[in-house]
Amino acid sequence: MQSVNVLKPAPDEVGLASKISLRRRSSLAGGTTMDEVKSNYEKVKQDVSAHFSSRETFLFHRLEESDELETGIREFMRAIYFVLESKRVDQSFEKLECPPCPVLPEEEKFRLGVENKTSKTYRRKCIGRARKQNADYAMLTGLPQLALDSYAASMDMLRSCNDMLWFAGACEGWACAAMALIYDSLASSAVMYRVASMTPSQMRDIDHTGHLSLGAAISAATAFQHTLGVSLGHQRHRSDENTRVIPVADDGSD
Repeated sequence: MQSVNVLKPAPDEVGLASKISLRRRSSLAGGTTMDEVKSNYEKVKQDVSAHFSSRETFLFHRLEESDELETGIREFMRAIYFVLESKRVDQSFEKLECPPCPVLPEEEKFRLGVENKTSKTYRRKCIGRARKQNADYAMLTGLPQLALDSYAASMDMLRSCNDMLWFAGACEGWACAAMALIYDSLASSAVMYRVASMTPSQMRDIDHTGHLSLGAAISAATAFQHTLGVSLGHQRHRSDENTRVIPVADDGSD
């Protein structure tokens, strides 16, 4: 009779195999997977709550339940735009005797000495920082020409009061606005704009119809807004503006 020796795995190998199987377990296997995700999310949210506002998560269990996703994103972006636009048009800080001074997170910890908040230097610093923020709002709302002017005005103020950190930020924003204006025509011809009511052929011929491109139209609207000093707000571009009108010859027959 022949004996058969059965090899038993070592305890270390058993532990390693269990770890691998646990690591390979799918996150959709059930159990407390979503609870773990939620707890991790709450932990990260608590860590960044000192610097950022509260955030929420949208969860769609199945693709069929995400029909309202595009609509929700559109409404979300529209709400963000209106908030930024309302902050951009608010320039009441220019007329205040003691305007509020925008500060960076934890900036007070690294400040040396005490500033005289009644001095003209401090007022120029506050106005310069506020102008820089106003220029940021103009960039985010798609108005690089207005942003360029606001950045230049804030650079003069911040340089005079020796606020070098915000002065560097204003210089960076000025460079971004200048590049946006220079390469606007190139970007407008390279990007395809999606309009729901346009056919694919109309989308391909958007730059060959003899009309202004979308980027050039935005630049023209920006210049018009800057000249009059008014806000045009969000503009809707009709898809039928680029449709060619083909004249029909009248041969006199009914």
